Amino acid sequence: MRQFLLKVHFVIHSFKAQAGAISPGLIAAMQTFGDKLALKSALESMAPLAILGGKSVSDVVSNVLKGTKLDGLLTNGHSSERDDSDDSRRR
Repeated sequence: MRQFLLKVHFVIHSFKAQAGAISPGLIAAMQTFGDKLALKSALESMAPLAILGGKSVSDVVSNVLKGTKLDGLLTNGHSSERDDSDDSRRR
């Protein structure tokens, strides 16, 4: 029984150490990466619809994504990348 308890204790401490290694920055980076992949997929899927409707692909995708978590990603994603590059030039 003592060996079993020691093993459980070891497993719990190992899990805590692994969970502690996941930082909020890593989670945010993974979320951003996933959002950009979803946006890329949406853009590729919506291109034929945009051509048929006579609108730009970004207009069609913006309308589709309106009200979702990805709403505004077209403008926010690109503007934040520009902001980063502008900051690096100032330094």
